[in-house]
Amino acid sequence: MDILCQRDMLLAEGKGEGLP
Repeated sequence: MDILCQRDMLLAEGKGEGLP
């Protein structure tokens, strides 16, 4: 399970940044 990946996605969504 890629928790870091999920966190990155959630953080990107919260900040509104289109990170891969």
